[in-house]
Amino acid sequence: MPMFVNGNGSPFPTGTNPVSIATADLNGDGHLDLLTTNYISDNVSVLFGNGHGVFTPQTPVPVTNGPREVKVGDLDGDGDIDFLATNYSGNNVTIARNNGNGTFATTSVAVGTVPRGLAVGDLDGDGDLDFVSANYISNNVSVMLNNGSAAFSNTTGSPIPVGTRPVAVAVADFNGDHKLDIAVTSNNTNTVSILLNNGNGTFTNGGTPATGAGPRGIAAGDLDGDGDTDLVVDNFGAASLSILLNNGAGVFTASPGGPLTTANNPYAVTVGDLDGDGDLDIATTNSGSSSVSVFRNNGSGGFTPADGSPFAVGVSPGGIVIGDFDEDRVVDLSTANFGSNTTSILINTTILPPPPPPAGTSAVMILRGSNASAAVMGRYEIYDIGNNAILAGYPLAQIGTDWRFSGLGASGGNSTMLLRNANTGGFELYGLSSNNIVTAGFLGTVGLDWQFAGFGNFASLGQSDMILRNGNTGALQVYDIANNQITSSAALGTVGLDWQVGGFGNFSSRGTSDMIMGNTVSGGLQVYDIDHNQITGTAFLGAVGSDWRVSGVGNFSSVPGESDLIMRNTTTGGLQVYNIANNQIVGSAFLGTVGLDWQFAGVAPVQGAGTSDLVLRNVNSGAFQVYNIANNQITGSASLGQVGLEWQLGGLAAGAPAGAMGGAGSTSQLVQAMAGFDGAAAGISGAVPPGDDTSQQPLLTTPQHA
Repeated sequence: MPMFVNGNGSPFPTGTNPVSIATADLNGDGHLDLLTTNYISDNVSVLFGNGHGVFTPQTPVPVTNGPREVKVGDLDGDGDIDFLATNYSGNNVTIARNNGNGTFATTSVAVGTVPRGLAVGDLDGDGDLDFVSANYISNNVSVMLNNGSAAFSNTTGSPIPVGTRPVAVAVADFNGDHKLDIAVTSNNTNTVSILLNNGNGTFTNGGTPATGAGPRGIAAGDLDGDGDTDLVVDNFGAASLSILLNNGAGVFTASPGGPLTTANNPYAVTVGDLDGDGDLDIATTNSGSSSVSVFRNNGSGGFTPADGSPFAVGVSPGGIVIGDFDEDRVVDLSTANFGSNTTSILINTTILPPPPPPAGTSAVMILRGSNASAAVMGRYEIYDIGNNAILAGYPLAQIGTDWRFSGLGASGGNSTMLLRNANTGGFELYGLSSNNIVTAGFLGTVGLDWQFAGFGNFASLGQSDMILRNGNTGALQVYDIANNQITSSAALGTVGLDWQVGGFGNFSSRGTSDMIMGNTVSGGLQVYDIDHNQITGTAFLGAVGSDWRVSGVGNFSSVPGESDLIMRNTTTGGLQVYNIANNQIVGSAFLGTVGLDWQFAGVAPVQGAGTSDLVLRNVNSGAFQVYNIANNQITGSASLGQVGLEWQLGGLAAGAPAGAMGGAGSTSQLVQAMAGFDGAAAGISGAVPPGDDTSQQPLLTTPQHA
């Protein structure tokens, strides 16, 4: 699997010829946004992120001629993020102060001739952000100190001479004195100029270590894990990266493992922990090959290309930035594509082990990335749910795209996730504990005409067994599962294909896992008692109209130990509860009506442990809505939120943080859905007394066998 894939909707439009890119939460909504400097259109593009790696362009911010580099920070100390941009043809830097909502008021300050590179940091130690610009034609850097209100002036001795044709600049503490120093690439002299801070925002020359041909981008970080700050430099003319290791005193020498080979014309470089292993990796744009090269760190400054590197992006990428754009706890990449007037989002496919579920978790939901989206295909996410809200959500696994979600259950004391191979029919069982996959076992292969029907305690051994049904013959087969293995199997018999499995529950009131089936032609409902892998009894419950379908099973009556049935009218969207005890209907209630664009997602204790709550999902918008049901009434409702349409619903079920989901006697149900989040809450119309609603379809009072 490539380490990075293009995100959903990527690339996103910018102004004309974007050069540089920066990221921060600009509008205060908690999600990372983007800025790009647009060299020809003389403005800065603002793109708001939604937290799922999708960005929406806003009104661009006008600047002066030829903006090149952009950096972000709170320049005026008001708590929101402002930006700076060098203006190549204007010989100045734009100061853009945030109004608090992602719109900006601009001023400018003069610097040297043809400013290109830019870096931000507290250079004089007074607590506010200053900046330094690399001035390409005047061969110097302007060090501009902030008065605390985003008004800038040259420090003593600024501008400071550096090598010929300075391009990019970085600031960091190079000599361990806790003061920010400066490093500047010089394109014509193939060097980096090191300027050491005197402690008051003035600087002295600290040397000029050599690079490869035509150095452009530069980034600083501890690359070899020795506690001091090293440098990595793009060599535009040599298709390589120079790794300059620091001896701790601000003296740099080339790494014995360098230079690193890139694609053509590496332009801008950044460092960050891209694989989640605690050390700094490297990513660079390759302007001449429209790609990004990524190098993984071995922890001591040795680098190897990441799987799939280099990664294709837009035409002639310039700037690059790191950020967790889809909020999955691993950082992604974004590039400014000079030749295609876009920004590309590269989503990181690395999956980190998630933390344990938070307190109050009573249910879990698993989503699977659709194969139609390269950004999420084969990815699984787990969501901890409680108190009618999603409490946390994390990546769970990356699994081959030929595997499909089948169900949730319990085995060996752990929650289990059952997947099936769409090509071979093989079943794989994954044990889940504390939001992590802790075990995996291959159960074997069954012909693809056999389909998963559900989990239950069919062997009467207190474990989670599996029933499959043959889609051609209607035959039912039970498989006993223990310790991630099939321990035995038994044929239950054959039922006509006009009968569909509706769910499993304690319908006989004997504590067993019984099966309910619905007839799609007659509307009949039949219960089958299952004990010790045999059908030990059967009962016909009655019939409803053929436009009613079984949706789920749960304890909706609040009678202890009872398994009730919820049905949905496929024409009106009506929802009806039937209370079942001793294989008989003992009560019924109409819950209300909801639009047909809302589909059954599951029954699980979303409100809290022991509840049976109904969850629906909107097939157009993907929004999830929970309805709390007690005493055969809807007692509350809440939106669970939204996620992109590229995420398919895998399963929703009861789940203690490290315990079983869907275990013996469980009524939790599992469905497949092809939808994602968005849109408004489903509004079920007010509860209508059963006798007063003409759309309600009561069961026939006379038992029939069909």
